[in-house]
Amino acid sequence: MSAPAPILPQVFSLHGRWRGHSPALITDEERLDWGTLDARANQVANGLIATGCGRGERVGVVMGNGAPMVELQMVQAMIADMALKIDAAALLVYRAAWVKDCG
Repeated sequence: MSAPAPILPQVFSLHGRWRGHSPALITDEERLDWGTLDARANQVANGLIATGCGRGERVGVVMGNGAPMVELQMVQAMIADMALKIDAAALLVYRAAWVKDCG
């Protein structure tokens, strides 16, 4: 009998261990390897868990694109069911309506 396929958070963690120094994300501003990306995502996930956030909780984040957004998507896979991504460049009136709509 073979082992079950790893779920997404486990894939990130395994890449962090096995390919720690391999490039994971390259942007105009920075270059991150898998180990660093995994460590950053774990730091954010553990911080949220420490405040009581977890599945079913609502957490709003407004940010631009780039490495922090990728980290947040990894965190989402680790501890959340779903995330609503709001583009920081969106008009303020729309952002306020979206946040209000989220409850």
